[in-house]
Amino acid sequence: MNTARANYTYSDYYADYITPKLEEIDIFIKTSGQRIECLRAAEILELPPAEVFSILAELRGFKSRPIWLRRPEFFEVMERGSSPICGLYRREVECGSPPVYSRDQIAYIYGIDVKKIDAVCDSMCLEEMPAYMLPQVFDRVVF
Repeated sequence: MNTARANYTYSDYYADYITPKLEEIDIFIKTSGQRIECLRAAEILELPPAEVFSILAELRGFKSRPIWLRRPEFFEVMERGSSPICGLYRREVECGSPPVYSRDQIAYIYGIDVKKIDAVCDSMCLEEMPAYMLPQVFDRVVF
């Protein structure tokens, strides 16, 4: 995360990294057929190919080096992968992608110190917030 700028916020990080990565994944999925090349999936998800192969071996129950994965397997790899975008996806799935987030859920899903989330939410007089308010919270989280 590039936080060298003064007053670099989570919104900046979201705009610089998360949004472009999610858009890249979205386009990749929409333009891929039912079979997705494993090496390309690893690249998109910022995972070492060996990690993708290991996850697929676990999912499929056998150890071979596959060339392709199926679309549903892509999301399984994304949920189990170790990259920052995979971790964010996994935590969002674990929390059920709620329409209303608690402070703890925001901190957990987005990897933000809960004390920072508490301070922001206190200043906004919020205990919980709908998803559409997350950008306002992120604007106030400074690294």
